[in-house]
Formats: sequence, structure tokens, C-alpha cells
Amino acid sequence: MKTETNQKYCSRCLAGTVSQFGATDCTLCDAGSFNILNTSCELCNKGLWSNARGATDHSTCLPCPAGTFSSAKGVAAIDDCNACSPGNFGTISAAISADSGCHKCKKGQYQNDKGKTTCNFCPKGKYSSDSGFVECFACSPGKFSAKENSTTCMLCPQGWLQESVEGTYCSAPPRGTIASGGSSSVGIAEGWHAVECDEVTKVCLKSEPCRAGTMSSETDGSKISCDNCSAGKTSFEGATSCSACSRGRFASKEGMKCNDCPIGWFQPQNSKPSLNCKRCPSGWEALQDENNEDLEGSAGCRDKGGNKPSDCKDIEYFNISTRECVNCPPGGSCFGDITETGIKSLFGWSRCPNLNLTFESCIFGAACLGAPNPILRGKFEIIKDNETVHDPANDDTNETCSKGYLNGGLICASCAPGYSHSGLGEKCDKCPKDSENIAIAIAGGIFGIVGLFVYIKMTLSDEGKIDPADGAQSIGLSYIQVISLLSKFPIAW
Repeated sequence: MKTETNQKYCSRCLAGTVSQFGATDCTLCDAGSFNILNTSCELCNKGLWSNARGATDHSTCLPCPAGTFSSAKGVAAIDDCNACSPGNFGTISAAISADSGCHKCKKGQYQNDKGKTTCNFCPKGKYSSDSGFVECFACSPGKFSAKENSTTCMLCPQGWLQESVEGTYCSAPPRGTIASGGSSSVGIAEGWHAVECDEVTKVCLKSEPCRAGTMSSETDGSKISCDNCSAGKTSFEGATSCSACSRGRFASKEGMKCNDCPIGWFQPQNSKPSLNCKRCPSGWEALQDENNEDLEGSAGCRDKGGNKPSDCKDIEYFNISTRECVNCPPGGSCFGDITETGIKSLFGWSRCPNLNLTFESCIFGAACLGAPNPILRGKFEIIKDNETVHDPANDDTNETCSKGYLNGGLICASCAPGYSHSGLGEKCDKCPKDSENIAIAIAGGIFGIVGLFVYIKMTLSDEGKIDPADGAQSIGLSYIQVISLLSKFPIAW
């Protein structure tokens, strides 16, 4: 530069300053540059920055921090370093370009800010499927992501449900529904039920109609099962209720379809459950079609003509061999349109096991049950509060022994276990408890000892004298003792 003295000459600018040609003073180097006694200021290199003015060497040039870069020289401030864009991060300082100083975030990560040195993991329920994501995408309904850093969302397992976005898990659909595509559920229709169900989770994959013979469950809210139709009823596939078998058909077990009655059998109604068919009675046979072929599934039978059980009186039965009405055997009941197989014993009578159509009167009439017996009405009435409560002679029951009598014995003469004959009669009464028998035995023993003591005292008081009255007294006392003991024991001697 020039000096303003009489003698004119130029002086060198100090380090960190420069001057223009013909200048009278020196100026400081701008920020982003430096001067080491040179004629010009040198710019800081790429990737560096400096905010110092009048810098005397390059040490004032500092590196752009990680997450930024500078592709130009002479950057005058740290904020003038270029930041890595969102979706990227930087790990080195003094980077001279985006390619060298910035890297894309990996799959499963994101970065929504600039100039960062790391990337964030996608949270649960979100994902990033490629590198360089600024934000993560939410899992759509029907999908889920159970962990961070996910690169994709998983489909809900078949039968499971996720109805919202950003799902982190899938859940079982509500009871009585199945999942549809994993994002929604549909209710199982009435008459249908769920199938392919997991035994533990109860999650089901499909639904199908209840099979014929079953109906919608009235108790299973999950609709995993169908209820069987009761015996004698059936249903069509997908039914919500059951109905009685139609005429000529039957269902012997629950949950089955109604079957046709076999040839020679019939079923005449459809208002009540039909568990079986009836054989065409004697004198009747199977219905036939137009080709004279016997039919299955008949609601009735065809009259063959001639005598039939319906022609017989209530005191007769129809003999199949002779096709005639025959008088009912003594002790038997022939009420109704029956053959000899329909005869049963009257109340108070018992069937002889090895003799055909032979009945024997029971020793104690009420021991033998059977058909109503007008002759015995009023003889075995059960009376309570001076009123007749029940007369077993009016009952129509199976051939069997009454309660307290042993079944299988002839004419029900033997008592069942826990019962014994009362006194000298044939009626069976319930035995007392063991404690009552013991008490009676003790009382009888005490009474006997007292009686013996009295007898001995009477004998000693006679001093050996024989009195004709002594014999009568002894006999009388013995009789009293025996009668007393007998009256105390309610068992058969």
C-alpha cells in the first residue's frame, strides 16, 4: 500500500489482510477465508467453514459436522453447511458432497428431519419397505406389526381379526362370528355353525349349515355346534328348529334323519315325535303301489279281510293260528284289539313262567301289579286323613312285583332285601333300623330277667310246699313273657 509521507513507498499488508492495487490501507480477509502474507485471501476448502475474519492460516477452517456437507469453498458459517435431507443421515464430518456425507435410512427405519446423524426405528404397527423413508407407513386393517424396525406388515392368521390401522396384534373375532379377510367379521347365520375351529382358542375358519337332523344351538352362543333334534324329530339342512317325523317315518335316536317305516309297519301321525313304527296288526298287511309292490314308509295298513283282533270282545283275544276270538284265560287281561302276545296278568295275579297263558292268584294281592282288576277294587286302598288317596287295583302297569317284594319270585311271595313279612301274614313291611332292633332286644331281655326273678321269688316263698295253683301261675307267667317278647319283635319268626 502507499504511505502519505514526502517519500513515497509501499508496505506489505499484515497476515490476514489484503489490499487492492493502489490502495492506501489493508482490509481483513472475509469469513470463510484466510491469508498468510499473500497478496490475496484463500478460501476454506470444500467441507470446511470459518466465521473468523482476518484469519492468518487455515486452522480456522473447521469441518462441517456429521449430517452436513459442503460442496463449495469459502463457507462462512456452520449453518451454511448443507444438511443431509430427510430420509438420510450422515456419519462423517467435512463431507464435500451428499453422496459422500449422507446415506439413506435402511428398511424398517425413517428420518423426518434434516441434518441428522441417525435414523429412527419404525414403531410397532408401522413399517418402511425401502431405504430413505421420511416416515413409516401404518399397517392397514387385516395386518399387524408386533415389533419395531419392521420392513413389512404381517397378514393376520386365517380366522383372526384386526379391524384398525397401526395394528400391533390380531385378536379372535367376537363369539358367534368369523373373520372375513382379517379386517372385519361377519355373524354366523341362524341354522349355521362354525367349522375348522381351534380347540384351545375357539377361533374358527369357516361356517356351514347345520346338517339334517340338527338345528341352531339354543345354548352355544359361539355357534360352534348345532343341537341334535330329539328322537322322533328331524330337520332339513340349515334349519333353526326341528319338527316331528312325517307320517310313515320315524327317528329312533336323536340327531338323525327320519327313516321310512319298513314293509309291513306303519306310522299314522305327524303331530308328535315318532320314535318307532307299529307292525300291521293281524288281518292287515302293507300298502301296495300301482304295480302291487309292497310299500315302505306307510302311514297305514291294508285290510286283508276276515276276522281281526278288532272283532274280539274285551274278554277275548284273537288267536292268530285259528283266526278266531278265544276267551281270555283266568287272571289275564285281554282289553283292546290284541293277540295272545298282548295278554298280561291282572292286578293280584302272576304269570306262570313255564306254562303258556297260565296265571296264578297271588297270596297277597297287592304284591302283584298288572292290568286293572275290578274284583280287587277297594281291598288295597291307600287311605290318608280318612280319604282314599290311591287304589292300585285301578292302575294299568307292566307285570311286576310291588315295592318291597322280590321280582323274579313265584307270585311275588318273597320279600325284597330290607323288608320282611309282618306277623303271620304275607304282607312285606320295611324292616326297622338296626338301632331299633337292638333297643327292642335289650328291652325284651330286661323284661325276661325281671320275670325270671319274680318266678324264683314266688317259688322260694312256698318253702317247698306244693300248691296246685303254682302250676297255673307258672304257665301263666311263661305265656305272658312269650307274648310280650313276640309283640316286641317286628320280624318273621
